[in-house]
Amino acid sequence: MPSRSAKGSLTNRETRGTKKLRPGAGGCCPSPNPSAPARSSAELSRYRIDTSRPVTQEVGEGDRTLRRLHGVCVCLKVLPALAIADLNCVVETLRDENDAALDRRRLILEGAGKAFLRYGFERASMADIAVAAGVSRTALYYYFPGKDEVLQAVVDELNARSLQTAAEVLEKSRTLDAALTGLFEAKFGRTLVLFAESPHGVELVDAGHRVTGPATRAADRAFHALVVKALMRHGQAEDVDAVADTLIAAAKGLMRSGEVYVPKAKFKARIHRLIGWLIN
Repeated sequence: MPSRSAKGSLTNRETRGTKKLRPGAGGCCPSPNPSAPARSSAELSRYRIDTSRPVTQEVGEGDRTLRRLHGVCVCLKVLPALAIADLNCVVETLRDENDAALDRRRLILEGAGKAFLRYGFERASMADIAVAAGVSRTALYYYFPGKDEVLQAVVDELNARSLQTAAEVLEKSRTLDAALTGLFEAKFGRTLVLFAESPHGVELVDAGHRVTGPATRAADRAFHALVVKALMRHGQAEDVDAVADTLIAAAKGLMRSGEVYVPKAKFKARIHRLIGWLIN
């Protein structure tokens, strides 16, 4: 519990974490309003600041907003008489800052992808990633402690997007041919487009498996479940797990000719023949 001065007001040290928040209708938020009635914890929860839950449930891990929000939550516990306008100001400010942090993280991941494709994982440096993302190295290290963590975030985002697209395609498909074609396009198509721009595809895949092993295996299991669902939905229920496993393994092999990734059009033609053999 923060200490108070003899007159009951917060000391400068206790308000240091919040005094830069911009002014709102009720004054420089989150300053207390002496005339406002005391607010219960239930009333405060209406403004999406839940002081009883861990702070990490309110905003993403690792960004500056987390510390700012933590300071505000402590302040709210001590000052339950904040004006409603002040609360709105706090929430709006923190939301803006968190959105800005997410935008900067997204820029970093886009820049990292470009740096990895240009130099490969081993040659790419944190300085290369910062230049490609248009941020300082200080800002880059604020979000990611090292190159492994950057690659893990890039791969995680790629997996999340491909799985979301695959699930959407499956729900819209009306035939097994369309379902499987759409699933493999969603899973592997983007990877092939990226690797067509780079001679470092094999190295990046190997590095991705090494750095993001558990997460990548979880994404592979989720994709396997989607393929099983497609097969069962369209009447291919016999040995469905084995069939799904064989199809996915075959698709991974069809992405390459030796150590080189094939163009996307050639991959699509190979997948079309593979699915044709299964159906016919």
